[in-house]
Amino acid sequence: MRYFLLLFLLQFCYPTAHAQPNYDVESFYLNPNLSPNKYLKTAKKSIKANDFNKALLNATYALRVAEKKSKIIKAQNYLRQYYVETIEANVREINDLKQQTTRFLNDETVTKSARILNLYLEMNSYCGPLSQLRENAFTPLRKKDLPIILNIQTYANEISSAQNSLNENIELAAKMNYEKGTEMAHNETKTGKMQAARYYKWADEYLPGYRDAYAQYLSLKKLATIRMGLTTFKNNNPSQGEIGDLILNKVSNAFLHNQEEFEFFDVIDRRDLNLLLAEQNLNLSGALDESTAPEIGKLVGVDLLLVGTILLSQVDRQLLLPYLNEYNREIVASREKYEDDKGKERFRDIKEKVTAVVQINEKLSNAMFHVTYKVIDVSSGQVVYSGETKGQENWNYIWMTSFTGDKRALPSGLPIVEVPFPAEIFLLETAVNVAAQNLFFDIKKYVSKYENKSRIK
Repeated sequence: MRYFLLLFLLQFCYPTAHAQPNYDVESFYLNPNLSPNKYLKTAKKSIKANDFNKALLNATYALRVAEKKSKIIKAQNYLRQYYVETIEANVREINDLKQQTTRFLNDETVTKSARILNLYLEMNSYCGPLSQLRENAFTPLRKKDLPIILNIQTYANEISSAQNSLNENIELAAKMNYEKGTEMAHNETKTGKMQAARYYKWADEYLPGYRDAYAQYLSLKKLATIRMGLTTFKNNNPSQGEIGDLILNKVSNAFLHNQEEFEFFDVIDRRDLNLLLAEQNLNLSGALDESTAPEIGKLVGVDLLLVGTILLSQVDRQLLLPYLNEYNREIVASREKYEDDKGKERFRDIKEKVTAVVQINEKLSNAMFHVTYKVIDVSSGQVVYSGETKGQENWNYIWMTSFTGDKRALPSGLPIVEVPFPAEIFLLETAVNVAAQNLFFDIKKYVSKYENKSRIK
């Protein structure tokens, strides 16, 4: 049958060796206090999803608590149809996995060992309760139904053995990754240190506290981390000197609040960069470029420098010419008495359409911010990444100065008082926020690409 073929094929669908912990020992606990109907609904959904072990678990729990004949029959039918072939498919998969894990090869051996344990645990989650049911629980309630013949076996010994095997392979995986980390640690490149750090981290993830793996990870992580310095952005408008600092502060804060996303990347903001330069009796005046960045970068101990130019930073204001707008509304003008079909006196609304013509005034203000940037490799002076980013914020306000017609037609909430334009820095800061967020995401993509390139295949 197709669904059992799918179960059989799963044994060939394990992920390839990923050089990191890639396993989980699952829990197959089921709430014992649900209604038979809920168990049976879940069983039906699980069958549609080809998850027959889960279907059997829910059918078992339904059979334990069902009292109505219809619910008992449904639970029995699920066991009758799927139990034998599901157990056989599980056993076939387990036997095949055991052959593949007779000796430790790599991280994938752990993944497969965990799969063996999970299969035993999952089978036991329904075979255990089934073995405790009275014999009459399996007696067909309809003459047309076939007998339910189940060779129920519990798996306590198998679970213990599989757990021991998994523990052994976890220890071997920790040892293997630790040794690879030690070997790679001799590589003097940042990429080599990065790979070595990952190996040590995986060793500790397999066995927390394994030797000095975590201390080695932290030490190598520090050596492998790429440090990028944020420099003052060139601004052709001297009256807006603080705008360049504003975008850099927001980019720096974005990295600070998302540190967990960057394992081997760190940002040195402009203020810290200036402090480091001050220690060298230098200052960061003007904008850096490919010719000057390497010298400055090496002095402050960064690998990359972000330099940029603000091309546009302005706020426009417009007061539009007044215009007329017509508003129409249907209102209740009065009420009248009438008699319904049964002669009973009732009331109904008399509606009327009213109109007002309003003089509308409108003012607009738009903030626009546009920068170009480069990421320069300090060791070579080469631009390794570049781009541009923009931000914009729009503000508008309308109000009424006069009207003719019926006041009742006026929309509620229409302002009648003019308000001043918002402060330019307020709008510009919002536009800078957008540009800074875009810049953060651009650099994040570059960093992710760099880290992925150095990942262990």
